[in-house]
Amino acid sequence: MSRLIPLALIALLSFPILAHAGEKGFGVGMIVGEPTGVTVKKWLTGSSAIVVSGAYSFGGSDELRIQADYLVHNYKLLRELVPRSARSRFSAYYGIGARMRIDDITEGKVFDDDVDLGIRFPLGITYRFREAPLEVFGEFVPVLDVSPESKLLWRSAFGVRYYFK
Repeated sequence: MSRLIPLALIALLSFPILAHAGEKGFGVGMIVGEPTGVTVKKWLTGSSAIVVSGAYSFGGSDELRIQADYLVHNYKLLRELVPRSARSRFSAYYGIGARMRIDDITEGKVFDDDVDLGIRFPLGITYRFREAPLEVFGEFVPVLDVSPESKLLWRSAFGVRYYFK
């Protein structure tokens, strides 16, 4: 349980940042993969953002995942692969973040071995629609769990966000 405190503090400190209006807005949506859940993205500048997601695993175990990432978007990386008319709407991104996985949440008790903490290294692509305040994205994420044991995991997901101005 003592391992929950640092990640809870990170999450609480992120909410004032997410509530502040930015250049490109504030997006809320759904992330689909294993696990599936909600995602919130707040642009800090024209090329950097913070993303916080919470998800529940519908797989074999009952687990909750909370993750937060700092992302940097690169609009030039895909320039040669994307038609000229869509270049300003596509971006590649990379970043660093943290994740917490709580296993067996339906039992009502959380033990030290039920909580995994890890470092995320997201890599992805986004597309922002010109006609609607929507963004679709896909990502591949190597995750280095550091507690209670070290292990390297590979995650992927896709999703959509609606932006509020």
